[in-house]
Amino acid sequence: IFLHLCIILFGFGITSIKCLKNRIATKYLISLLYTILIIFLYFTYLLSFYGKNYNLQIYTFGIFLGYLKHLNGFIENISISYTMAYSALFGIPIFIVLLINTQVSNIYNGILHLKEYSKKHNFNNPSKQIRINMIVILFLTGFMASEFVNFHSMLPNWFLQYEEPIVSVYTNRIIQGQSLMNRTEDIKIRNEYPKNIKFEKKNVIVIVVDALRSDHLSLFGYHRKTSPFLDSLEFSGNLKKVKLSFSTAAASYPGINSILKSKIWASMGNDNFTLQHLLKDQGYNLNFLVSGDHTHFYGLKSQYGKNSDFNYYIDGYETKKYIVNDDRILFEGLEHIKDYNNTPSYFHFHLNSAHYSGKRLEKHKKYLPIQKNKKNIDSYINNYDNGILQADSYLKQLFKTLNTKGYLKNSIVIITADHGEALGERRTFGHSQNVYTDHILVPILIYDEEKIEYKNTEYATSIDIAPTIIDRLGLPIPESWEGTSLFSQNYAEYSYHQMRNSYAIIHHKDSLLYKYVYNSKTKKEELFELNDDLYETTNLIDTANTEYIKSFKNRLSIFNIE
Repeated sequence: IFLHLCIILFGFGITSIKCLKNRIATKYLISLLYTILIIFLYFTYLLSFYGKNYNLQIYTFGIFLGYLKHLNGFIENISISYTMAYSALFGIPIFIVLLINTQVSNIYNGILHLKEYSKKHNFNNPSKQIRINMIVILFLTGFMASEFVNFHSMLPNWFLQYEEPIVSVYTNRIIQGQSLMNRTEDIKIRNEYPKNIKFEKKNVIVIVVDALRSDHLSLFGYHRKTSPFLDSLEFSGNLKKVKLSFSTAAASYPGINSILKSKIWASMGNDNFTLQHLLKDQGYNLNFLVSGDHTHFYGLKSQYGKNSDFNYYIDGYETKKYIVNDDRILFEGLEHIKDYNNTPSYFHFHLNSAHYSGKRLEKHKKYLPIQKNKKNIDSYINNYDNGILQADSYLKQLFKTLNTKGYLKNSIVIITADHGEALGERRTFGHSQNVYTDHILVPILIYDEEKIEYKNTEYATSIDIAPTIIDRLGLPIPESWEGTSLFSQNYAEYSYHQMRNSYAIIHHKDSLLYKYVYNSKTKKEELFELNDDLYETTNLIDTANTEYIKSFKNRLSIFNIE
C-alpha cells in the first residue's frame, strides 16, 4: 500500500509542476511505475504460490535467481511443460505491460480526477469518462488493498508466526514462520575455546542426504533393497547405526543447521559456534560440496561460513556442468580437491537424490511406475525409493573417490539426513509441514574403521552429531551445544522438534518413548507411545495422567511460542 500511495503522490506532484509541459511523457512515466508495481506483485505471489505448492515453502527471490541460471534443466526435472513455465515467467508479465499500455490515458486522467476531487471534496454528476478513469485507478488501488488488510491483521506477531509474501520472498529473515535469534554469546565461547590442542586430527566427513527416511533403507529392514552399499558397510563391521533417530525439524534450513550447530531451531542464532568453525580453528581445511543452491536458499551458505573460511566450495548455483539439484555436482567439485597431504580436512556433502526435486538418472529408475503426482501414493513411493537407490550409488562413489584421494583413511564419517519425507501419511506428501514421524525420521550412521564403542546407539537426534564427532576426536564439547555425545551412555531425557505451528517433545520414560505433539494454531494436543506406535496412530491424550501432560506443556516454553 505504501508503494501505491507513493505512485499516487508522485502523480499528484508531477502533474502540478508547470514546467513539465510534455503530457505524453508524464502519463507514460506514471503508467510505467504502475507496470513495475504490478509485475513486482505478480512475481511475489507467483513465487509464494508455486513455492508453497511445489516445495511447501515460499521461494525467495534469491532462490528464483539461482534456478533461473539453470532454467531449462530445472523445468525438465520438475516435470512441468516449457509452455507453462515460460508463460508464467515471461508471457504474463508481457501481457501486463500490454494491458496497462492500453490504459495509459485512463490512469493519467484518473490521477487528475483524484487530485481534483481531493481539492473540491465533491463529485457531482461525474461524466462517463470520469467514471471509467476512476474505476481504472481504483482497481489499481484495490490491487494493494488485500495486502494492506493482510498486513494490518497480522501486525503484532507477523514476523514470527506468518509467512507474509512480500517479506518472505524478498528477505531471508523469516524462514517458515521462524526467525533466528539475535544472540552473540557464541562469539565469546568460540574466542575462549582452547586453540592448538594436541589430538589425533582425523578427517571429518559429514554426508547429508536430503529427505532421507531411515525406514526406507534396507539397512533398517525395508523390504526393498534400496541401500546395498550401506548394507555392505554394516556387514564389514565398520558402520554403526542408531536404531531410532529424528531430526529437530522437518525442513532443510533448520535440519542442516541443527547438525552443524548442535542446537534446536528455537535457540539458533546467526553467530553460533559451529562444528566446522571449531575444526577450522584447529587447523582443518573446510570443503563444502553441495547439490542444491545453498547460496540463495535462505542464505544457507552464509551459515556455513564466510567465503574466506572455505578452502573449497561448490553448490548448485556455482556448477559449470549440471542443473541445480544434480548430485553429480559433488564429483565435479571433487575433481578440484587435491590428494590428502597430512593436513586434516572437514568435508560436508549434501545430496538431493532422495528429494523430489533431485535429478534422477534413468539407470536408477528400478521401481515402476513412477511419477511425482502426489495423489498416487504407490508411484510417489516408487519415485522416492529410486532416489534412495541412486543416493546409495553416489555414496559408494563418494567413498571410492575419497579413498583414492587418501581422505577416507583415518577418518570419521557421518551419514544422515536433514529431515524425513511424508509419503501419503495423513494425506500429506513432502516435508516442511509438521513433526510427525514421517517428517522427522532420519538415519544417523557412523563409519569408523577403528573398534571404538559408541555407547548410545538406541536413540539420538541431529543435535547429537557434532558433540559425537568432537568427543571422538578427543576435544572438549563447547558449552553452547545442546546435544549429547553418543559416547555417553546417558542420553538426554527430552528431545525437542518443531515445524511451523507444530511442536513435539519426546520423553524417555522407563525405557519407553512418549511423544507429545502440540499445534499452537489449533491448540490440539496429542500423546503417542513410540515403541509400539512409531507412526502415531493411537492418541493417548484423553487417558494420560493430567500431571504428565502438564509437565510437557510447561516445557513448550523452550520454543518461545507467542
